[in-house]
Amino acid sequence: MTRRRDLGTYQMLWDCAYCDTKKLLALDHRHCPGCGSPQDPERRYFPSDEEKVAVEDHQFVGADWQCAACESPNATGAEFCVNCGAGKDEEASVMQRAERSAAAGEAFAEDSVDQAKEEVRAHRRAEREARQAEYEARRAAAGGKAVKGKGGGKSKVLLILGVVVIAILFLMFWKKSATVTVDGHSWTRAINVEQFQSVQASEWCDAMPSDAYRVTQRRERSGTRRVQDGETCRTVQQDQGDGTFKEVEECQPRYREEAVYDQKCYFNVDRWVEARTETASGASLAETPQWPALRLQQTSRRLGAEREGERSERYVVTFRTDGGETHDCAFSEAKWRSFSVGQTLEVKVGGVTGNLRCGSL
Repeated sequence: MTRRRDLGTYQMLWDCAYCDTKKLLALDHRHCPGCGSPQDPERRYFPSDEEKVAVEDHQFVGADWQCAACESPNATGAEFCVNCGAGKDEEASVMQRAERSAAAGEAFAEDSVDQAKEEVRAHRRAEREARQAEYEARRAAAGGKAVKGKGGGKSKVLLILGVVVIAILFLMFWKKSATVTVDGHSWTRAINVEQFQSVQASEWCDAMPSDAYRVTQRRERSGTRRVQDGETCRTVQQDQGDGTFKEVEECQPRYREEAVYDQKCYFNVDRWVEARTETASGASLAETPQWPALRLQQTSRRLGAEREGERSERYVVTFRTDGGETHDCAFSEAKWRSFSVGQTLEVKVGGVTGNLRCGSL
């Protein structure tokens, strides 16, 4: 969680564009004391630490608004321009400088009116590009012609990418018909055999199974935990838009990873373990698929005893294309029996790969 501490409010500076008077106070000097020209809020910049002028008991009520007639800045509460008397424009808030920060104990980078003007130009460029993008989006939604310029170029690129994606998807899913002949059958049946064995295992001691034996323990690292290790602080300066800026200290908790240790148990435990697989197979529809015969050591729950585990079966039909290529497809036993050697069938194959689509049979 961020901890914030208010360090005070200070005046921004500005330089007069007419008589070149520098480092005027943005809150106190609404007009240049040298030539009387109104302050230009777009020329405001942050002072150095040595030049900061604190504002005591400042009541911030909002950013200034800029007069459309004479471009003078006015307090947000003013209904008429203090310089020329023109009425307030509610949407004419002055542009504020971007927030800046420095690490705790470090000085801020030097600021200037040139940097302020460049920031204004960059902001306006971004606004123009955003308006152009919005216009192009509305034009496209209305079914209008492609907009020329950079936006039009992007639209063309997107169109080309779309065509390429559609072409790739078409090639991936395109299927065509082909004729195949049933070339043969094969089958496999398997039974896993499990044996009751003494197995070496390990577990954190509080999760060790109750039937464990020959137990040994040792202390091992079980993970890490985050531990707060001080704070990382920075000083932030925020332009308030009324000729002042607020300085705030922001601190984020800093953490380190600390190892966590626990008791690890090593033990033996008796469990059923897959020991081998017995299989039976054939390569003819004339053969009746059989399960392999099992010879189990013993069936009691003693070390070395065996039992039957999972059963699996697979039935494959081999098809040959007119070009001599063979393809295998696995089916249920009932469907496997429905095909006869020499039978000719129409199937779907991949338009590009030529792979047989077994699901079309």
